[in-house]
Amino acid sequence: MSAAVAAAAAKAASKPPSEDKLQAIRGKIARVRELDAELTTLMERVSAKNEEITRIRTQELPTMFQEVGILDITIDAAGNLPGYEAELVSFYSGSFPETPNEQAAALKAMPWLAELTKNRFTVDLGKGDAKKAKQLASTLTKSKIPYSNKVSVHSSTLKAELRRRTEDGKPVSPADLKLINGMVGKVVTLKQQKD
Repeated sequence: MSAAVAAAAAKAASKPPSEDKLQAIRGKIARVRELDAELTTLMERVSAKNEEITRIRTQELPTMFQEVGILDITIDAAGNLPGYEAELVSFYSGSFPETPNEQAAALKAMPWLAELTKNRFTVDLGKGDAKKAKQLASTLTKSKIPYSNKVSVHSSTLKAELRRRTEDGKPVSPADLKLINGMVGKVVTLKQQKD
């Protein structure tokens, strides 16, 4: 608290605050409470709308496009709403698990993942450990130097591998996709038409 604020607080404490000022403070607090509640409601509505858009784009529209045998379609502008171009495209996504147990399960189920992984070792060395630093590459485990290893697969690399496997006729099973939080399928992309 700054000296000026502390001085003003000390001066104000010497006489009781007016009821008008207290009501003004309570009013501002109540307004923040209302805004918090309104914001929570709005965020819930946004989340529900995003879920509906995702369901329509990834489930309903792809099924409808495939049933009638089309790859694209447009809708014209209407009122203030722009026209849209819609196209059925292939979609691939996945993420390498974070926890060691989940990683081990994914690597066991999909040995090809091992070829995509990157390893990051972190080693803490203290002052005067130059000799240990030189020996590190060949004797990390033998030297009993504490270290951690982070294994990861970049999402772009995993996405590209899922695409390659699918296009080569070797798709990843739904059970294995679940291990990597993966999705392979069709999605309808929507773009606003240019005026």
